[in-house]
Amino acid sequence: MAGNSSLDHLVSEITSHLAKKDICNALLCIQNGVERIIEEPLCAAQVFESKRLDALCQLIGQFSFDQLQNKHKSPSTSTPELLYGYVATKLQISGGHTRVIEDFISARPKAKHIIFLTGVCGQTDDNCLSRLTTKFPKLRLVISPRCSLSERLTWLQVQLLSFKFKGVYLFNHHQDSVAVAAFVPSLALQASFYHHGDHHLCLGVHLTHLEHIDFHPMGYHLCRQTFNLLNTYYPLTATDLGVSEHSSLIQPVGLVTCTAAGSNKVETPYVWHYTDMVVHLLKHTQGRHIHIGRLSLLARLKIALGLSFHGVPRNKFIYIPWVSSVWDTLKQTRVNLYIASFPYGGARTLVEVMGAGVPVATHKHVFSPILSCKELAYPSAFQWSTFNELYEYCTELNTKTLAIQCKHSRLHYDQNYSSPVFNASLMTNGIATSEITPIESVYAAQTDAWAFWVLNQIKIHNFLKTRMRQLLKLIAKHIWTI
Repeated sequence: MAGNSSLDHLVSEITSHLAKKDICNALLCIQNGVERIIEEPLCAAQVFESKRLDALCQLIGQFSFDQLQNKHKSPSTSTPELLYGYVATKLQISGGHTRVIEDFISARPKAKHIIFLTGVCGQTDDNCLSRLTTKFPKLRLVISPRCSLSERLTWLQVQLLSFKFKGVYLFNHHQDSVAVAAFVPSLALQASFYHHGDHHLCLGVHLTHLEHIDFHPMGYHLCRQTFNLLNTYYPLTATDLGVSEHSSLIQPVGLVTCTAAGSNKVETPYVWHYTDMVVHLLKHTQGRHIHIGRLSLLARLKIALGLSFHGVPRNKFIYIPWVSSVWDTLKQTRVNLYIASFPYGGARTLVEVMGAGVPVATHKHVFSPILSCKELAYPSAFQWSTFNELYEYCTELNTKTLAIQCKHSRLHYDQNYSSPVFNASLMTNGIATSEITPIESVYAAQTDAWAFWVLNQIKIHNFLKTRMRQLLKLIAKHIWTI
């Protein structure tokens, strides 16, 4: 893989493996190729799909299917009338796509549901599995055995052939060549591709025999207008846990702000750094900032040292690694303003925030409307481009402004993301295009800021850091698949 300097070289290597019927290495080449791209910060929100790699996945999947068709001509398992399947790479207790799968299951309480996990990118956390089985006693979880990629592909296709599904949803990670290869037309499934790997290159975008689902306006318009896909829009949702009664009231401790995101969303290389934002925000507001989600030890150390340097008490920053409900936590901690994560936003978390009626501030990404999330938030939500804009907005907030924003936030949830709206979209096979928020026809990118960031990224120390991350992930993947 290291010698491949172009897509043509990669395709040639994959084709060579296929000619030798070496399915395992063909799948591995595709996976490694995608991983190299999604690990490169310069490709984020720039590269979204690859027709050639999707076509190769399908070629591999058909070869595997041809080996199975004589053994599995019809489903061998007695199944109820309503059975839905979900194929995912792995589930994460704090993962947005895991919560979306739960929303699909909750919307069809009378049906049976099975989740198949390929484990290509590592195993699912036991706590996550326990939480799911507790919440849905009738849910069945089927996990791939530890084996080669070709054996996992065979395993998955056998599973898909063994049941009569009303529908199957593909929730693959970006690089999961096994899951994407499995869904060949010959399986004759009523299946959908849920495009949650929406800000990087993701395998499966061009599986045109599947229903293509996008879950926010930015992704819907991108896939329809840029990639000419006949897609469907199913809005995100979150169970209604009630409105926060204190979001519009600034407490004696000062303005309470919050961000909920893991390190993968806020510690990714970008023009501005989340750790810097936290320090200077607290310096300006003298309030509190709550972070929900795991941060690296280095990020927490940077925040602690920064606060000390600027004379801000360390207890002004509250770190909560994990919560069962962001919505409930926002209410309990009386958050006044939710500052959406950057450079990668959390779409479903933003829905929870608006459901709780908490005001929102999103970031206008230097080049990407997908990562800006403007169309996902309510129209009057504040959007900042530079830190100074955010600090100024926060220091000028008052009870009257917050009260107005609280109402706008909750109303947007009620009209666009409530459970009844989501359930109706499932019943009617999507939301009509005319009802989906339009996006800016021309995005005003900050090309000067982007240019200086690119120059910084190609410095030798940043280049080596990126390569080290890639190496560690490859080692972890190898250990898991042994």
